[in-house]
Formats: sequence, structure tokens, C-alpha cells
Amino acid sequence: MFIVPALGYAYDALEPFVSAETMFRHHAILHEGYVSRLNAFVEEHPDMARQLGSSLVNMVQESKNLEPEFRDVVRNNAGGHINHTIWWKTLCAPSDTCRYPAKLEAAIGKEEVLKQRIHAEAKKRFGSGWVWVVRGRDRWHVTSTPNQDSPYMREQYPLFGIDLWEHSYYDEYGPCRENYIDAVWNCLNWRSIESRFNKAARKR
Repeated sequence: MFIVPALGYAYDALEPFVSAETMFRHHAILHEGYVSRLNAFVEEHPDMARQLGSSLVNMVQESKNLEPEFRDVVRNNAGGHINHTIWWKTLCAPSDTCRYPAKLEAAIGKEEVLKQRIHAEAKKRFGSGWVWVVRGRDRWHVTSTPNQDSPYMREQYPLFGIDLWEHSYYDEYGPCRENYIDAVWNCLNWRSIESRFNKAARKR
């Protein structure tokens, strides 16, 4: 059975950039909902679940081969689970952040340029979704996905992403995604992101 991972920090750790209330609702209620629905699918359709396997990456990649009524359940809930699992590790208390890693600057570009590219991509994403830094075809780039679609569905490796669903930011920032992205930039866990970068390098 799938479980919601622990945050590794308190719900109020990201304040004043993200409120404790938003973090609690996002982690304990919304993420829990994705996991509960995914577990219900696995219990109700054991043969299909065995076909998909226990790996979340495999589940989202293979969801395209399911009938539409099942495809949406897996894509939305396995995608929501894997996306948020990456998201929580992308964040940390502002006091725990560190400098933008030199490895990322060499491979992706300067921090301010990367931030500008993320802003530009986020503006293009209509409605709910995510903006990501991914590796695909041996190059790193910025992209976005709708709803809870995962970059793994496109055979891309997500380095990190920023949740663009309104439940992530609307209470604090209203409709202004730019202010929200600027705010959470103060909470990016570059150590964790660099660890994912190193993992991607080892897989090449």
C-alpha cells in the first residue's frame, strides 16, 4: 500500500512564505486523497495493479495503455502522489537553504536565468499543473505539465518542480503566480535537488 511521506519539517517551517494552514491542507488532506484513491484502485483491480507494478514511475508511464476510465484514475492519483513526493523534498525551511549548486549552474545555467525561465513557463500553463526542470534526451530544460501529469509520462527525469495548483498558493498570493514562485524560491532545498541531479548523472 502507498503512504503519504513525512515532510521532514513542521507545517509552519516555511512561514512566512507558505502558511502552516496551507501546508497542512496540502499534505495531510490533498496528498492523502491521492494516496487513498490510488490504494482503492489497487485493492479493487488487483490484476491491473499487478500489470502496472508497484513502482510509481512505472504506473504513470504505463497508465497510457489502460482503458480511459482507469487511465485517468492512475494518471491523476499516481501522478499526484509522485509529483507531491518530489515537491515536499524540494522544499525546506528558509533557514536551511543553501547556495545554488555549482553543478547545476554548469549544467542548467545561472540561478537567476533559471528562475526567469521558470516564470516564463509558469505563465504559459493555463489552469492547474506544474512547472518542472527536467532532463530529456540528455539535456536539461524547463517545461510544464497539466493537472497531475508527471514528467515520467514523457520519459523525462524531473529534477524538481513547483506546484501551480491554486491550493498551493491562493490563500497567500491570490492569482499572482509570479509572487508565489518568488516566495517559494526562498524555500528551495538545493541540497536535495543536487542529490537528485547526482542520481540522474549516475543513471546516464
